[in-house]
Amino acid sequence: MADPICRWRNSSIKQLIEFNSIFPLLPTEKSQGRDYVEKNWKLFGGNNFFTTPYQLAAQMGVYYENESFMFPRFHKLITIDEASLYLQYWGKNYYAPNPYTKSIQQEKSVVINNFLVNWAKDKGVTASFSEALNEMFSSEIGNTDILINMLNNFSEVQIKDDIVSLKDASTARYADSDVWLEVDQNDKEEFFRFVCKDKFVCHKISDTLQKPLQQIYFGAPGTGKSHEIKDRIKKHKSFRITFHPDTDYSSFVGAYKPTSVEVRMRDMAGHVIIEDGKEVKETKIFYEYVKQAFLNAYIEAWKEQEKETPQPVYLVIEEINRGNCAQIFGDIFQLLDRNSNGFSDYAIVPDADLSRHVKKDLEKLVIVNKEAINAIYEECEEDMVDKVVNGKVLLLPNNLYIWATMNTSDQSLFPIDSAFKRRWDWKYIKIADAHKNWQIKIGTKTYDWWQFVQAINYFVFDATQSEDKNLGYFFAKAKDRIINAETFVSKVIFYLYTDVFKDYGFSGDIFKGANDDEMTFQSFYNADGSPCEAQIIRFIENVMFSDALLETLKVAVSTEDEDMNVYDEDEAVDNRQSSNRDKFMVNGAGSYGKCLAPFEAVKAYSKQNPQMNAAEIVQVWSNLNVNHMPHLVETEQEFEERAKTTKDVKFRVKAKRLELPNGEVIYVSNQFNPIRIAELIEKLNKANLGVNISLIEH
Repeated sequence: MADPICRWRNSSIKQLIEFNSIFPLLPTEKSQGRDYVEKNWKLFGGNNFFTTPYQLAAQMGVYYENESFMFPRFHKLITIDEASLYLQYWGKNYYAPNPYTKSIQQEKSVVINNFLVNWAKDKGVTASFSEALNEMFSSEIGNTDILINMLNNFSEVQIKDDIVSLKDASTARYADSDVWLEVDQNDKEEFFRFVCKDKFVCHKISDTLQKPLQQIYFGAPGTGKSHEIKDRIKKHKSFRITFHPDTDYSSFVGAYKPTSVEVRMRDMAGHVIIEDGKEVKETKIFYEYVKQAFLNAYIEAWKEQEKETPQPVYLVIEEINRGNCAQIFGDIFQLLDRNSNGFSDYAIVPDADLSRHVKKDLEKLVIVNKEAINAIYEECEEDMVDKVVNGKVLLLPNNLYIWATMNTSDQSLFPIDSAFKRRWDWKYIKIADAHKNWQIKIGTKTYDWWQFVQAINYFVFDATQSEDKNLGYFFAKAKDRIINAETFVSKVIFYLYTDVFKDYGFSGDIFKGANDDEMTFQSFYNADGSPCEAQIIRFIENVMFSDALLETLKVAVSTEDEDMNVYDEDEAVDNRQSSNRDKFMVNGAGSYGKCLAPFEAVKAYSKQNPQMNAAEIVQVWSNLNVNHMPHLVETEQEFEERAKTTKDVKFRVKAKRLELPNGEVIYVSNQFNPIRIAELIEKLNKANLGVNISLIEH
């Protein structure tokens, strides 16, 4: 038989008060909450609460648990009158099946009170309770005496001798819309909310409880750490501070600071001095206590505790590793130890000045959850909340969140010790495409920013063997999605030269100038101080079209030619083998992968034919007619025209730039799988162009 309500004890005012007295009074971490309940239950003489009693408590809406937290209904010990009022709401709104009545199997849940109100109105003296049960539930119902007790005590109907009647026909109304519910019968939170119906004081479940109270976002520069925090807290009050080597306790918490005030000058008799019909004034220096970020956030968070559901207040610390945290936090360090309720485990005693100014801001507060907060510190004989609002102690409330950022590339001027670190949650923000479609625009040339970031990070990592120096997507800020020459040099080039490669050298190919000379930092500027666009373009293309990079990345073969909109079934199969390690020679020399060998062949051809211009060379190689490769070789103009219209975010890494002997530029595709390279070799060797590609036999 199925039971619409747990058969342990009858639900009653006494039972509700007993449950209320054993549960925590604030949302609590689940395991700690259960330990708390078990301990208190045993004081009442009970045994193993979470074997059977818990089910009735849950069905009465006394508490709700998710995977992480226990949410009690009440934030204080309730009176008999309050318990009676609550049970009346509960009795009218209770529905089954619900998450605690697994034995009842049916599509819709029924609000039992509402169904029976309608049943009594429709059937009159023939309103049989047993027949009503058959109409409500597809399962055979047992333990009806428990259900009848609940209805008789707390609903709008009464059952006697199997007949359902109305307790007060004048107030009982039809409730067609609230009889059958299409709810998730396994949703404990939904059930918890429904039986309360916001008509009784209860804890509202807040997603902020799922957020870490103290968290450090860390990662490479430009990964969007500050942006993510800003986005997550934008609907709430927040206070910000940026740490630096000179930041100290007074600039973090507060201190007396001098301020100038104009005052009236008076004579020896105390009269205001008047000259030329005007009061004579002088400027005097006074000292006043100036609150800083921590204290402002602290006071604002406690003011929120006047509400039933305090809203989060955020203290955001930028560049936390740039300051001496031990010096800055001082004794506040102790407050970072939070208990399962989110409040500081231990209070600290402020100095007299700080105490006086905290009291000035908080002494008139009426803390709604005062009783519950004091219950957390039951070992303390004094009223803890009273000590907080009177400035006698400092205590972080559970709605004060302290979040910080840290660049892993920055050299911390002061070490952050393990004791400090373990009091924070750590969230790594990885380098990723933000999908903003930012472009680098230098003169007439345009490059995809994210592709550049990926390419330069390859070289940064290769040099440093660390991701700490890599660039994130937001390292340089675009305006109207464009990163111009000035921004690129002042942000990217400056960082690479001063913070990365200065320790590893500038001898690589990406730093080679027009004459294979080393690019100096000053070479990126013209004589008039403006950015040298030609040098910037050379550097970007050195990075993005580097032989080493293309070989290492083993550029994936496109399975779809965007411009031709052609799909090659054979290619789709062979792409699974496109990572083979075959090596090729050009004119019997070298060792190149399948993606680089065609480029070297075109390069060799251009050297053999220095009199030919770009268009002529493109025509010769296009005449080879390699299947699905209409852009095997292109002029610079053709390549840039396609760049303007393509939606392919990897467009620019799918071809390699080649500068001809006459100074013109062409682009050679690197999109070769085993089938395409085999076809190119066959057609090239038959064309007798004076250039051939051959496979190196293993």
